[in-house]
Amino acid sequence: METQERPQACTSNVKNGTAETGASYMGWTLEARDRLFRLAYRLLWNRGDAEDALQDAAIMAHEHAGELRDRKRWWPWMCRIVVRRCHELRRQRSRRLRLFQRAGELRQEVADAASLTGLGVELVEMLDRLPRRQREVLVLRHVQGMGFEELAEVLQIRPETARVHALRGRDALLQELRRRGLDREL
Repeated sequence: METQERPQACTSNVKNGTAETGASYMGWTLEARDRLFRLAYRLLWNRGDAEDALQDAAIMAHEHAGELRDRKRWWPWMCRIVVRRCHELRRQRSRRLRLFQRAGELRQEVADAASLTGLGVELVEMLDRLPRRQREVLVLRHVQGMGFEELAEVLQIRPETARVHALRGRDALLQELRRRGLDREL
């Protein structure tokens, strides 16, 4: 198998096969741009992201052209910049995906909360009015199903303290239910 020659940085600034100045995006040979695009595309599998990565890499290369000591190393240097930029874009894409998934979960939670009727809505409102620690303990204990040992570890409190918060929270909820005349529905 015949090895491919490395593309040169740019046609107007090439002397004896090496680049005289930093590569500019528009000055790259067509071959260099195409090979770098294929590299980015194979790392990202998305044409738009590959074009973005290539453009960002070109800007970075232009900004840091003075740091390239050996002009014969332009091609591996440029490939490293493209690879790093592709890695950053993949990380950003995965963060965006997680955010979109979380947004979907939140929409579902809101829809579930909206489907609550009568007592359910009032319980949610009353739970929101409890002191923070009581609310956290009750949610972890009764909604998430955690034991006192586990929820104490999560909240970084003693299990006995968790039991006290749960007792006080339940008492406050029951008292409010009685005040509203809703304790008969339980």
